[in-house]
Amino acid sequence: MRKAIIVIFCFISLVKLTGCSSRPEPEKLPISVRQNFNLLQKDPQFVMYLNFKMMRGTDFWKTNVSDSIFSAERTFGSLLYSFKESTGASVNENLDELYYSNSWIGENSIVLKGVFDKSKLDEILKTDSSYTITTYSDGTKIYHNEENKLYFFFRDNNTICASNYYSRIDEMIPTKDTSATGLVTNDSLMRVINEIIYKNNIMMVSSEPTFIRGIFMNFLGSPPDAEMNSDSAMSGIMDDINTLYKSINSISFSAKMDKNLKFLIQGECFDNKEANRLKNYMKAILTITKFKPGVASGKTEENEVSDLVKNISVKQYDNSVYIEISITSENINLFRKSLN
Repeated sequence: MRKAIIVIFCFISLVKLTGCSSRPEPEKLPISVRQNFNLLQKDPQFVMYLNFKMMRGTDFWKTNVSDSIFSAERTFGSLLYSFKESTGASVNENLDELYYSNSWIGENSIVLKGVFDKSKLDEILKTDSSYTITTYSDGTKIYHNEENKLYFFFRDNNTICASNYYSRIDEMIPTKDTSATGLVTNDSLMRVINEIIYKNNIMMVSSEPTFIRGIFMNFLGSPPDAEMNSDSAMSGIMDDINTLYKSINSISFSAKMDKNLKFLIQGECFDNKEANRLKNYMKAILTITKFKPGVASGKTEENEVSDLVKNISVKQYDNSVYIEISITSENINLFRKSLN
């Protein structure tokens, strides 16, 4: 009898262990990415990293992204389109990595990695009066595009550093790969970055409370539409956003692209209780979205919303909440059809 009880106890314990999902293991931060972080400012409002070279090689990129990338570059024109015009490096070709950070006063730091055509820039400089060139004390040429209010220089043949503030250029020029400067000296933010699950394609992270609040307001829609206003549950959620964001220490977005796209939002709260509260809010939002009249009735124009909601999962691990969204080519096609 005692042996039977022990066997049953072990079986129940095994079921509990296998039934509980464990926290996903974060990908390791590439050494080269960490080295380039020392070129960004120490205390940014947010940090963003994109590896275009790796994403271009995936089926998801080839099927869903490459056709629309040129219009996206024009929209982001003050940065990417300008460098495409002056160096020939675009998101779809030759531009491999983008590092971007920004401060509350609007001071940005930009690092571009790729294959750049300096001769093309030299030809533009002969006729384009919007560019001026100065020489730094070590001989480095600093280019200033007066139309875009952007300073930049070639750190090496495959690296461009840029900023809208000359003071940032002044800090980046002396920085070496082994320098202990910039973002890598921000221990708290680097700890958050190291906990990001997907690091090889897309990362974005912030620990600024006001920035986090803005993310939640944009996610929920601000101001809410008339349909949401009539829903007391959603109205209650909107009312509590002003207190909810204060319990979140950091928020990050990351993505892994292969045949499909896995998009992950990680919110780190100050304690387990607040993490549970955040998890419940996110689940409530998804429930309300799922049972909105259009989605629940299966209207054609709402199908893409319904399918996407089915692919969203919300999980809690100690002080952290993970919201993962799986996006397939089918989801993209449904969305595009709804726009026609």
